Amino acid sequence: MRKVEEAIALVGLKPLAHRLVDSLSGGERQRAWIAMLVAQDSRCLAAR
Repeated sequence: MRKVEEAIALVGLKPLAHRLVDSLSGGERQRAWIAMLVAQDSRCLAAR
């Protein structure tokens, strides 16, 4: 759980951590996905 909390703080979403992804703005959703990848120790991040 600590990894998830650190990833959320890293992308600046700590104040919004209690909200569902569907209620976030587009940019906030992108940061949430990045936090999920960071928390999973993903080796590759893709950009479009």
